[in-house]
Amino acid sequence: MKIIIKKLLTFQFLYALYFDYVKTINKSANNKGFGRGVLFMKKTAQVFNIQRYSLHDGPGIRTLVFFKGCPLKCAWCANPEGLHRTNEVRYITQKCNSCANCQQACPQDAITAIAGAGFAIDRAKCVSCGACATKCYRKAKMLSGYEIDFTELMGKILKDKAYFESSGGGVTLGGGDPLMQGEFAQELLTLCHSEGIKTAIETTAFCSFETYRNCALLCDTVFTDFKAFDEQKHLALTGVSNKKIMDNIKQLDKVLLEQASGAEFIIRIPLLPEINFSLSDMQEATDFLKSLSSVKYIEILPFHNLGESKYQQLGMEYQFEGKDNLKSSDVKEYADILGRAGLTVKVTDW
Repeated sequence: MKIIIKKLLTFQFLYALYFDYVKTINKSANNKGFGRGVLFMKKTAQVFNIQRYSLHDGPGIRTLVFFKGCPLKCAWCANPEGLHRTNEVRYITQKCNSCANCQQACPQDAITAIAGAGFAIDRAKCVSCGACATKCYRKAKMLSGYEIDFTELMGKILKDKAYFESSGGGVTLGGGDPLMQGEFAQELLTLCHSEGIKTAIETTAFCSFETYRNCALLCDTVFTDFKAFDEQKHLALTGVSNKKIMDNIKQLDKVLLEQASGAEFIIRIPLLPEINFSLSDMQEATDFLKSLSSVKYIEILPFHNLGESKYQQLGMEYQFEGKDNLKSSDVKEYADILGRAGLTVKVTDW
């Protein structure tokens, strides 16, 4: 315990010094007419979960930091509470005992008693202030999202440093998409590396290339999603074109190769056969994927419905209601296409 406290105090001291240094550099850069400084510390981030002792999303034992906000709105997203940057109230009806505390606490009059359905939230009136959640002692209503600063977040991360070192693990930034809060993500990755902690990001790559590159070069593992090869399918299923994403992937591939960063570059394909990829789409995608020299392997993620209940809790529509989870056998034809093209492929079963 004494050692942990000593490390935390040391980190807080170094953080204070580093923050002063950043302010000095920023001031100097501004004085020289560069606008915002060369270094800019975004002191807080909006997150919705910090998951410790995870065995997924990178090697070893990991701490996953889930950032709020995503530029894509994927119809199958397993973490819909991460889609929007703002806080949201989740309502888990199974936990409600109809005490009415939430209704009495709501300043917007956005909660209504419904026979047999508990206390429903009028999403048009709700401003996600969290007043209802603070009075819900059974946690039927919970606020998804909160603000956290570097000191608190690094304090949580450092608690597990011994596990990282013994297992080859580290910290993974996910979400949502952490690169929507790129300044904070970059500084956090820098601080983790200064502590000898291995890092990873999970991103859509729908951002400026500068943000993508800067964060990727601070990582030991870079997971990038490839949602669909056909642009119209990508647009229909995610709300955005895939042109920027594919261009960023190609540019990062060159940078990683030129700089020999040693980062493991992994392309992930969440797969819903005949929805985001047809067999012909996958065949065409092989030319693009084969052109990438720095990619370690392609990871296929068969569709799962593990986030379905969250949509109801958030008052959102789920397009794949009732659709069964897929297994590796369901996507074998797709994996075989990539394999025959000489690509290394892994299929992750849920």
